[in-house]
Amino acid sequence: MFVQIHSYKNNNLNLCSKFQFSNSLKEKKKTIDCNYYETQYIRKKIQKFHFQLVKNCVIFIEHLLIRNKYTNLVSKQTILILYKKHFLDSLTVSSFFNSLWPSHNNRLCLDIGTGGGFPGFILSIMFPQIFFCLIDSIGKKINFHSKISSFLEIKNCKTLCIRAESLGKIKKHNNCYSLILARAVSDISTLIELCAPILNNSGKLLMMKKIKNNSEELRNSMFLMHDNKIKIKSTIITSTVGEGKIIIIFNNIKTSIINKNNFN
Repeated sequence: MFVQIHSYKNNNLNLCSKFQFSNSLKEKKKTIDCNYYETQYIRKKIQKFHFQLVKNCVIFIEHLLIRNKYTNLVSKQTILILYKKHFLDSLTVSSFFNSLWPSHNNRLCLDIGTGGGFPGFILSIMFPQIFFCLIDSIGKKINFHSKISSFLEIKNCKTLCIRAESLGKIKKHNNCYSLILARAVSDISTLIELCAPILNNSGKLLMMKKIKNNSEELRNSMFLMHDNKIKIKSTIITSTVGEGKIIIIFNNIKTSIINKNNFN
Protein backbone atom coordinates (compact mmCIF):
# COMPACT_ATOMS: atom_id res chain seq x y z
CA MET A 1 0.00 0.00 0.00
CA PHE A 2 2.82 2.37 0.79
CA VAL A 3 4.50 1.60 -2.47
CA GLN A 4 1.34 2.29 -4.40
CA ILE A 5 0.79 5.62 -2.66
CA HIS A 6 4.41 6.59 -3.29
CA SER A 7 4.15 5.68 -6.93
CA TYR A 8 0.91 7.61 -7.17
CA LYS A 9 2.60 10.69 -5.80
CA ASN A 10 5.44 10.30 -8.27
CA ASN A 11 2.96 10.00 -11.08
CA ASN A 12 1.30 13.20 -9.95
CA LEU A 13 4.64 14.94 -9.81
CA ASN A 14 5.50 13.73 -13.31
CA LEU A 15 2.14 14.87 -14.59
CA CYS A 16 2.58 18.29 -12.96
CA SER A 17 6.08 18.72 -14.36
CA LYS A 18 4.93 17.67 -17.83
CA PHE A 19 2.02 20.09 -17.60
CA GLN A 20 4.32 22.93 -16.50
CA PHE A 21 6.80 22.11 -19.26
CA SER A 22 4.06 22.09 -21.89
CA ASN A 23 2.75 25.40 -20.54
CA SER A 24 6.20 26.97 -20.70
CA LEU A 25 6.57 25.72 -24.29
CA LYS A 26 3.20 27.22 -25.18
CA GLU A 27 4.16 30.54 -23.60
CA LYS A 28 7.47 30.58 -25.46
CA LYS A 29 5.69 29.75 -28.70
CA LYS A 30 3.16 32.46 -27.97
CA THR A 31 5.88 35.07 -27.40
CA ILE A 32 7.71 33.90 -30.55
CA ASP A 33 4.45 34.15 -32.51
CA CYS A 34 3.76 37.61 -31.09
CA ASN A 35 7.27 38.77 -31.99
CA TYR A 36 6.93 37.27 -35.45
CA TYR A 37 3.57 38.92 -36.13
CA GLU A 38 4.84 42.19 -34.68
CA THR A 39 7.87 42.18 -36.97
CA GLN A 40 5.67 41.20 -39.92
CA TYR A 41 3.29 44.05 -39.10
CA ILE A 42 6.16 46.56 -38.90
CA ARG A 43 7.66 45.20 -42.12
CA LYS A 44 4.34 45.54 -43.94
CA LYS A 45 3.96 49.09 -42.65
CA ILE A 46 7.45 50.00 -43.89
CA GLN A 47 6.78 48.37 -47.28
CA LYS A 48 3.45 50.17 -47.52
CA PHE A 49 5.15 53.46 -46.61
CA HIS A 50 7.87 53.04 -49.27
CA PHE A 51 5.31 51.83 -51.80
CA GLN A 52 3.20 54.93 -51.17
CA LEU A 53 6.23 57.18 -51.71
CA VAL A 54 7.14 55.50 -55.01
CA LYS A 55 3.48 55.47 -56.02
CA ASN A 56 3.21 59.23 -55.44
CA CYS A 57 6.37 59.80 -57.50
CA VAL A 58 4.94 57.76 -60.39
CA ILE A 59 1.58 59.61 -60.20
CA PHE A 60 3.43 62.93 -60.22
CA ILE A 61 5.46 62.01 -63.32
CA GLU A 62 2.38 60.64 -65.14
CA HIS A 63 0.50 63.89 -64.49
CA LEU A 64 3.56 65.84 -65.58
CA LEU A 65 3.65 63.96 -68.89
CA ILE A 66 -0.07 64.51 -69.48
CA ARG A 67 0.10 68.21 -68.62
CA ASN A 68 3.24 68.65 -70.73
CA LYS A 69 1.20 67.89 -73.87
CA TYR A 70 -0.72 71.13 -73.33
CA THR A 71 1.80 73.36 -71.57
CA ASN A 72 5.57 73.21 -71.81
CA LEU A 73 6.72 72.16 -68.32
CA VAL A 74 9.79 70.16 -69.37
CA SER A 75 11.59 69.91 -72.68
CA LYS A 76 9.76 67.63 -75.13
CA GLN A 77 13.09 66.10 -76.11
CA THR A 78 13.47 64.62 -72.60
CA ILE A 79 10.00 63.01 -72.32
CA LEU A 80 11.22 59.55 -73.40
CA ILE A 81 14.08 59.64 -70.89
CA LEU A 82 12.21 61.51 -68.14
CA TYR A 83 12.75 58.82 -65.51
CA LYS A 84 16.44 58.47 -66.35
CA LYS A 85 17.33 62.11 -66.84
CA HIS A 86 15.19 63.82 -64.20
CA PHE A 87 13.74 61.32 -61.72
CA LEU A 88 16.86 59.21 -61.07
CA ASP A 89 19.02 62.32 -61.17
CA SER A 90 16.88 63.80 -58.38
CA LEU A 91 17.19 60.61 -56.33
CA THR A 92 21.01 60.78 -56.36
CA VAL A 93 20.72 63.49 -53.71
CA SER A 94 18.53 61.34 -51.44
CA SER A 95 21.32 58.86 -50.59
CA PHE A 96 23.19 61.44 -48.47
CA PHE A 97 20.37 63.95 -47.91
CA ASN A 98 19.93 63.29 -44.17
CA SER A 99 23.61 63.93 -43.47
CA LEU A 100 23.37 67.55 -44.73
CA TRP A 101 21.36 68.88 -41.80
CA PRO A 102 23.25 70.42 -38.87
CA SER A 103 20.18 70.02 -36.61
CA HIS A 104 16.89 68.14 -36.67
CA ASN A 105 14.83 71.14 -35.51
CA ASN A 106 15.10 73.56 -38.41
CA ARG A 107 14.78 71.59 -41.64
CA LEU A 108 13.88 74.08 -44.34
CA CYS A 109 14.94 73.46 -47.92
CA LEU A 110 14.63 75.77 -50.92
CA ASP A 111 14.72 74.61 -54.54
CA ILE A 112 15.71 77.47 -56.83
CA GLY A 113 14.38 77.24 -60.40
CA THR A 114 12.50 74.01 -59.74
CA GLY A 115 11.18 73.82 -63.33
CA GLY A 116 9.36 70.51 -63.69
CA GLY A 117 9.80 69.78 -59.97
CA PHE A 118 13.24 68.18 -60.09
CA PRO A 119 14.72 67.66 -57.59
CA GLY A 120 12.57 69.63 -55.10
CA PHE A 121 9.16 68.02 -55.59
CA ILE A 122 10.53 64.47 -55.78
CA LEU A 123 12.52 65.02 -52.56
CA SER A 124 9.45 66.47 -50.81
CA ILE A 125 7.68 63.15 -51.50
CA MET A 126 10.65 61.06 -50.35
CA PHE A 127 11.32 63.14 -47.20
CA PRO A 128 7.98 64.07 -45.58
CA GLN A 129 9.79 65.21 -42.38
CA ILE A 130 11.51 68.09 -44.25
CA PHE A 131 9.73 71.22 -45.45
CA PHE A 132 10.42 72.29 -49.05
CA CYS A 133 9.83 75.60 -50.79
CA LEU A 134 9.90 75.46 -54.60
CA ILE A 135 10.39 78.68 -56.54
CA ASP A 136 10.31 79.43 -60.25
CA SER A 137 9.70 82.55 -62.30
CA ILE A 138 7.30 80.77 -64.70
CA GLY A 139 3.72 80.81 -63.39
CA LYS A 140 2.37 77.74 -65.22
CA LYS A 141 5.01 75.50 -63.63
CA ILE A 142 4.25 76.75 -60.12
CA ASN A 143 0.51 76.43 -60.79
CA PHE A 144 0.99 72.77 -61.76
CA HIS A 145 3.06 72.02 -58.63
CA SER A 146 0.54 73.62 -56.28
CA LYS A 147 -2.31 71.59 -57.82
CA ILE A 148 -0.47 68.24 -57.85
CA SER A 149 0.72 68.73 -54.25
CA SER A 150 -2.87 69.25 -53.06
CA PHE A 151 -3.99 66.24 -55.15
CA LEU A 152 -1.32 64.00 -53.58
CA GLU A 153 -1.95 65.60 -50.15
CA ILE A 154 1.68 66.62 -49.75
CA LYS A 155 1.78 68.97 -46.76
CA ASN A 156 5.52 69.62 -46.58
CA CYS A 157 5.79 71.51 -49.88
CA LYS A 158 5.01 75.12 -50.78
CA THR A 159 5.36 76.77 -54.19
CA LEU A 160 6.12 80.41 -55.00
CA CYS A 161 6.22 82.17 -58.36
CA ILE A 162 9.18 84.45 -57.74
CA ARG A 163 12.78 84.99 -58.82
CA ALA A 164 15.62 84.17 -56.41
CA GLU A 165 16.91 87.77 -56.36
CA SER A 166 13.43 89.01 -55.36
CA LEU A 167 13.11 86.37 -52.63
CA GLY A 168 16.19 87.77 -50.89
CA LYS A 169 14.42 91.13 -50.49
CA ILE A 170 11.55 89.61 -48.47
CA LYS A 171 12.35 89.79 -44.75
CA LYS A 172 10.66 86.54 -43.66
CA HIS A 173 12.87 84.58 -46.10
CA ASN A 174 16.11 86.18 -44.90
CA ASN A 175 18.36 83.95 -42.79
CA CYS A 176 15.75 81.23 -43.18
CA TYR A 177 16.89 78.15 -45.12
CA SER A 178 19.29 75.48 -43.94
CA LEU A 179 19.74 74.00 -47.42
CA ILE A 180 19.33 75.41 -50.93
CA LEU A 181 19.17 73.21 -54.02
CA ALA A 182 20.09 74.49 -57.47
CA ARG A 183 19.93 72.07 -60.39
CA ALA A 184 21.26 73.43 -63.69
CA VAL A 185 20.56 77.03 -62.62
CA SER A 186 22.86 79.96 -63.41
CA ASP A 187 26.62 80.05 -62.77
CA ILE A 188 28.36 79.39 -59.45
CA SER A 189 29.27 83.02 -58.60
CA THR A 190 25.73 84.31 -59.23
CA LEU A 191 24.16 81.52 -57.17
CA ILE A 192 26.48 82.17 -54.21
CA GLU A 193 25.56 85.87 -54.15
CA LEU A 194 21.81 85.11 -54.53
CA CYS A 195 21.77 82.51 -51.76
CA ALA A 196 23.79 84.43 -49.16
CA PRO A 197 20.88 86.52 -47.75
CA ILE A 198 18.40 83.62 -47.47
CA LEU A 199 20.70 80.94 -46.02
CA ASN A 200 20.99 80.64 -42.25
CA ASN A 201 24.40 80.71 -40.53
CA SER A 202 24.99 76.97 -40.79
CA GLY A 203 23.24 76.61 -44.16
CA LYS A 204 24.61 74.82 -47.20
CA LEU A 205 24.26 75.34 -50.93
CA LEU A 206 23.98 72.22 -53.08
CA MET A 207 24.52 72.65 -56.83
CA MET A 208 23.87 69.94 -59.42
CA LYS A 209 26.09 70.63 -62.42
CA LYS A 210 27.44 69.03 -65.56
CA ILE A 211 31.08 68.00 -65.35
CA LYS A 212 31.75 69.48 -68.79
CA ASN A 213 32.74 73.18 -68.48
CA ASN A 214 32.39 72.94 -64.69
CA SER A 215 36.10 73.55 -64.12
CA GLU A 216 35.83 76.84 -66.03
CA GLU A 217 32.92 77.94 -63.81
CA LEU A 218 34.89 77.10 -60.69
CA ARG A 219 37.90 79.05 -61.96
CA ASN A 220 35.71 82.11 -62.59
CA SER A 221 34.31 81.92 -59.06
CA MET A 222 37.66 81.33 -57.32
CA PHE A 223 38.23 85.03 -56.58
CA LEU A 224 34.78 85.37 -54.98
CA MET A 225 35.32 82.20 -52.94
CA HIS A 226 38.82 83.20 -51.86
CA ASP A 227 37.88 86.77 -50.87
CA ASN A 228 34.88 85.56 -48.83
CA LYS A 229 36.54 82.40 -47.46
CA ILE A 230 33.81 80.21 -48.93
CA LYS A 231 34.60 76.51 -48.69
CA ILE A 232 33.60 73.57 -50.86
CA LYS A 233 32.38 70.98 -48.36
CA SER A 234 32.35 68.09 -50.84
CA THR A 235 32.08 67.14 -54.50
CA ILE A 236 30.28 63.98 -55.60
CA ILE A 237 30.38 62.64 -59.17
CA THR A 238 27.01 61.00 -59.85
CA SER A 239 27.46 60.13 -63.53
CA THR A 240 30.25 59.93 -66.09
CA VAL A 241 27.97 59.26 -69.07
CA GLY A 242 27.91 61.95 -71.77
CA GLU A 243 28.73 65.36 -70.29
CA GLY A 244 28.76 63.84 -66.79
CA LYS A 245 27.06 65.06 -63.61
CA ILE A 246 28.54 66.36 -60.37
CA ILE A 247 27.12 67.60 -57.06
CA ILE A 248 29.01 70.45 -55.36
CA ILE A 249 28.18 71.37 -51.75
CA PHE A 250 29.29 74.79 -50.50
CA ASN A 251 29.69 75.71 -46.87
CA ASN A 252 30.25 78.96 -44.94
CA ILE A 253 28.46 81.14 -47.51
CA LYS A 254 26.19 83.08 -45.16
CA THR A 255 28.75 84.17 -42.58
CA SER A 256 31.44 85.02 -45.15
CA ILE A 257 29.44 87.25 -47.49
CA ILE A 258 27.33 88.94 -44.81
CA ASN A 259 30.40 89.73 -42.69
CA LYS A 260 32.17 91.22 -45.71
CA ASN A 261 29.11 93.37 -46.57
CA ASN A 262 28.86 94.61 -42.96
CA PHE A 263 32.57 95.44 -42.96
CA ASN A 264 32.25 97.42 -46.17
